[in-house]
Amino acid sequence: MYDPAKRFGNAIGRPLDQSIYILATCAALVSGLILVNIRNVAARKVFSFVMGVSIQISLVGTGFLLNIPLSMVCYLSMTCLHRNVQHIVTIIITFSAMTLLHMYYEALDINIMNMSTVSMISFCK
Repeated sequence: MYDPAKRFGNAIGRPLDQSIYILATCAALVSGLILVNIRNVAARKVFSFVMGVSIQISLVGTGFLLNIPLSMVCYLSMTCLHRNVQHIVTIIITFSAMTLLHMYYEALDINIMNMSTVSMISFCK
């Protein structure tokens, strides 16, 4: 699965995790350019979902599955809470999850692109 990213990384002289991140960022930019041109709301949602899952799988493999509950909690907080507090709750939830996951990976001494990276992206969004 990571063979194209490995070859790309070798070509630009970067390690695998950085080349995966570069490719995922490029894929996100390209899909964003396509997304703005889709007029049908349902088609736009399906395309957005498929591209998001595809990019996350290429970035962290099946580790992206941990991001689904985080995204769902944030989505529910934005839909159910009042507009004045939803951003505060969402920031607290994503920042807490990001911090806990980062401490977990640090405790295991894992130095690869991992779930905390995906949660950082969610936090920034």
